[in-house]
Amino acid sequence: MLKIVENTYPNPKILNFWPYLFQRQHEADARQSFLASTFLGEIFAHRLPSVTTLWNAPNSGSWELNIAVRFLLTRVWYALSTNQSMAEVQALASQDAVVRVTPAIEGVCKVTIQKERQTLETSTYLVIEQTGEIVGQDNLAARADWASYFHAGAGASKGLWYYLRWPNHEEYTRGISRLWLRRVESMGEEGAALRVVAERYVLASVVGNSYTGKYMTSTEMESEFNGLGAADGIPTYRTSKPKAVSMFLPVQHHIESVHFSTSTKRALHPALAVVCTQAREFYVLRDNGMTIGCEEDGVASVWRGLLGCGRLGELV
Repeated sequence: MLKIVENTYPNPKILNFWPYLFQRQHEADARQSFLASTFLGEIFAHRLPSVTTLWNAPNSGSWELNIAVRFLLTRVWYALSTNQSMAEVQALASQDAVVRVTPAIEGVCKVTIQKERQTLETSTYLVIEQTGEIVGQDNLAARADWASYFHAGAGASKGLWYYLRWPNHEEYTRGISRLWLRRVESMGEEGAALRVVAERYVLASVVGNSYTGKYMTSTEMESEFNGLGAADGIPTYRTSKPKAVSMFLPVQHHIESVHFSTSTKRALHPALAVVCTQAREFYVLRDNGMTIGCEEDGVASVWRGLLGCGRLGELV
């Protein structure tokens, strides 16, 4: 919008920028109010750890803000998964603030946080866009395979999905049922949203060594996941060739379908989806694909309290 105004009226002396400023401020207030009304706002007691540069960002600012919120959501998920108390989770809001989000390479972005709000010390993390998971830090050496991916640059990158491996390519595309993918193509916006959740679940469910820990090839990860141990599986021969990113999705996480309603057709909480795999059904967070429950136990009690949903993920 600002560019249109500048091109239409090249002489700045005849411009009144107050309406533009008010519009930007209105957008920032609306974004902040909406986010504060969600369960993340409840977790952080309406002290969301993002600064005005993200709230006020025009045009692509919604992308930056979405990534910032997803990054925070994933931090909350990991904190709760390691049995941290709610007080410790809420402390994230008072300690760190997301101050910048920028693209890094396809599928990965940079998220900069300010440590302690009273200081200017910052840390920048390399984050998977779709899940908010950290795969490296700017001032620390990333694992060799991820470092090579980052340094290749956008022009040389084959994209994150190129490095995903999964069994049974005949029936599954990127670990997602081909029959289901064809079915959701005719569902318009809802179908597109369901597919996005499926892709996030895939990236959130790859074997842990795909992102961190000891480097392993997809063959080694599959062998170890099946209980054989990396050394007992099909041998892999090391060469001087640089290690490539290797992400492996076990067959247990192959997706048959994704739903925004319960088996009894009741709408799920807007933050939730049900992912049906070969093994069982999982309750996941729509925004990052992380699992918060399964069909046997329902949604985990801590998440029921945060979201305000029932055992089966329905609104209460």
